[in-house]
Amino acid sequence: MRKDEDPTALLRKVGLRIVELRQGLGWSREELAERLGISARYLGRLEAGGQNLTIHRLVWLASHLSVRAIDLLASPGIQRIQVGRRRERNGERRARLLLEMGSSDD
Repeated sequence: MRKDEDPTALLRKVGLRIVELRQGLGWSREELAERLGISARYLGRLEAGGQNLTIHRLVWLASHLSVRAIDLLASPGIQRIQVGRRRERNGERRARLLLEMGSSDD
């Protein structure tokens, strides 16, 4: 069996593509799971490549991510899932700090 045809490796690649597309849409794992009507834990298994996918499920996921099913099989642009809090964009931190400072004046 060729390495690029290893089912486990392919599931990991598909999972990374799901993460990449989800993040590109600006959605958290919880937000996408809610849109899909599945648990965030199940989505996490899909993203980690730990859950097998049927063709039907692949097409279903792709449609919710606004791509074709074949796009989920493309090589991901990321190498691993980022764990932890996402970095705040320019201005987000300042706005959060200003809100926190304003609420402490009560």
